[in-house]
Amino acid sequence: MRQLIFFGFSFLFFLLVIGCQNRPAGDEKNTIVEVAGQRLTREQLQKAIGQSLSKEDSTRLADVFVRNWIEETLLYEKAKNNINQLDEIVREAEDYKRRLIIFEYEKQLVNERLAAALSEQELEEFYQLHRKDFILEKPIVKGLFLKVPADAPQLDEVKKWMKKVNDDTLEKIEKYSLRNALVYEYFFDRWESLDQIMKNIPYEITNGNRFLKENKSLEVARGDHWYYLFIKTYKAAGEEQPYEYARGKIREKLLNQKKKGFIRTVEEELYQKALRDNKIVFYGKESEDSEIKNIN
Repeated sequence: MRQLIFFGFSFLFFLLVIGCQNRPAGDEKNTIVEVAGQRLTREQLQKAIGQSLSKEDSTRLADVFVRNWIEETLLYEKAKNNINQLDEIVREAEDYKRRLIIFEYEKQLVNERLAAALSEQELEEFYQLHRKDFILEKPIVKGLFLKVPADAPQLDEVKKWMKKVNDDTLEKIEKYSLRNALVYEYFFDRWESLDQIMKNIPYEITNGNRFLKENKSLEVARGDHWYYLFIKTYKAAGEEQPYEYARGKIREKLLNQKKKGFIRTVEEELYQKALRDNKIVFYGKESEDSEIKNIN
């Protein structure tokens, strides 16, 4: 009997996918199951299990989700009628919801208004004043990384090109990579952590500073692949971070410094506007006089 019910749920779900997606969310025909006054709709089910699965997997997950939803709903209804601190829990949940909504809105305001107000000049000035605070803990590099199959053609040529990358050899590497490379990563124009780059290469470096001082390139053969790395330039651990590498941290630091004052200004603007629009009602003469004195 349970299998028959589950089959019915799944059949209704696939009817939705085929031809019922445009039904209003409030339409009873859009409901899959109702328990204790709570309804599970086709849209909720479809959103929960996604659309990228096969029909068989979707059917299985739909069955499991519907069963879990029913059991959770029944348990929730039972708990509501038997827990002693329900009112307190509801208040705490509402307080948390309120704080979460405010937090997300503040984050949105900071991204939309405060972040946009930060100029490049302000970021650079902060960097110049505090550059001694931005010291590299690990080496960073600019360069080129290539991974090719061991049976790819022209490997001897690739080896020569990757030992001395210039405008001429870079063009050859790019054309070669389009046809043969499994991975082609060009980072001449940005700094990358050496540790992060080496995660792609089966080769252990025990001292990054010494390795970079002694090597401009690296070639490694492991299994069915060749790995090539060319280092255009680097900054050693212990050196000051370049501005373009530190820029993201500087921006975050300045936003955090200004956020409190910015949010306080927004709150004050909202309060004053609400007063002007008569959206705040004070009850009691004493409270009203006190508020008027505060804003004057």
